[in-house]
Amino acid sequence: MKRTWMFFALLFLIAACENKPAVEPAQTAPAVDIKGYKLEAIAGSQAQRAVKRDGEGKVIEEGIILNGRRNGAWLSYEGVSKFPTQIATYVDDVLNGPYFELGQNGQIQIKAFYKNNKLHGEWGRYTFSRPLIEAVYNEGQLDGAYREYNLRDGKVIKETNYKLGVLHGPMRFFNEKEELTVEYVYKDGERIGGGMK
Repeated sequence: MKRTWMFFALLFLIAACENKPAVEPAQTAPAVDIKGYKLEAIAGSQAQRAVKRDGEGKVIEEGIILNGRRNGAWLSYEGVSKFPTQIATYVDDVLNGPYFELGQNGQIQIKAFYKNNKLHGEWGRYTFSRPLIEAVYNEGQLDGAYREYNLRDGKVIKETNYKLGVLHGPMRFFNEKEELTVEYVYKDGERIGGGMK
């Protein structure tokens, strides 16, 4: 009798364990809201081209939808320019890949790279094709060199270093002749030295 009871208890435990997932299912991005978009089938594929227009019929956003989610490059438009004002790259409705913001004349204003909705890699802000700020990100945090430039001549005016989102290393300021004027040294976010040159 005791063996029979233990046998049924063991069967119950095995059945209970089988019904419970060992790992929680991964969270997936919800399907994109396609209200206002015109969908067009892409031959030989399950993907669809999605186009959204304003009241005057002008395209304001376009891209590819696969399985109800944004995939590939998506372009957004504003104003009278024929150039997109934003180009974003998606994988299953999550920002992954190159990202650009452009001015009305098509010149790049922001250049970035995303990995799982977080900045990851080189990032830059530009005006008239000149860099204003350039930085490096790792999983959404500043990580590496960060530089600010003088708009007039493109010379570096400030240079700092980050490690996983905190100041780490030298922070330098330069004058118009690119001469070092101030330098501070940081370690793990705390200033440990430096001053006027």
